[in-house]
Amino acid sequence: SVKLPLIENLERYLDSLSQVVVSSDLIIVLEGHADKSKSKKHDNFEVAQKRADFLKNELVNRGVPEDRVQSISRGDTMPRMEGNSAEARKSNRRVELFIKQNNR
Repeated sequence: SVKLPLIENLERYLDSLSQVVVSSDLIIVLEGHADKSKSKKHDNFEVAQKRADFLKNELVNRGVPEDRVQSISRGDTMPRMEGNSAEARKSNRRVELFIKQNNR
C-alpha cells in the first residue's frame, strides 16, 4: 500500500476536482516526486509513480475518464528542498497536480 501524507480535506477536494473535470474538457497531469532516501534511483521513480497513480485511481473512481488523467514519475530529479533532513525529505515527497486544456 502507498502511504501518503494527505492534505486536509483531500476527499472533498478530489470530489470537487473530479466534478469540474467530468463537466469540462480538462486534463489532469499528476507528477509524483520522491526524496533521495532510497539507495537505487529506480526505487525513487517507482515510489513517485505509486504516489501519482494513487491519486489517479482516486479521481478515476470518482468518475473522471482514465484517459483524462495522466500520472508520471519525476523520481528524485526535481527536489523542492536540497538535503537529507527530515524537513527536506517531507517536502520532496509529493504529487504535483497540473490542469490543462484538452487540445484534441
